[in-house]
Amino acid sequence: MMLEILQNPGEIVFVPPGWWHAVLNLDDTVSVTHNYLSRYSMRPNLLWPELCIHQPEFAPRFYRQVRRFESEIARQLFKIHMKLRTGGES
Repeated sequence: MMLEILQNPGEIVFVPPGWWHAVLNLDDTVSVTHNYLSRYSMRPNLLWPELCIHQPEFAPRFYRQVRRFESEIARQLFKIHMKLRTGGES
């Protein structure tokens, strides 16, 4: 199940531990979190392989959003994805 929300100013969203989720901030935002997706976590062998394996329906939508805003990271993700599909060959 996928749930999409638009959080308005002054509202709070609680995401239970272990729930896969993505956040796209449309404006300056303050967040209290213990984990988040950063350029560091998008490096090879960190988050992306896990996302492809465990969330195969979500991964393409996530990739499209990354490609919209971070084309260089998207290129790296695509290379990793192809290695996963071919068993490590590029």
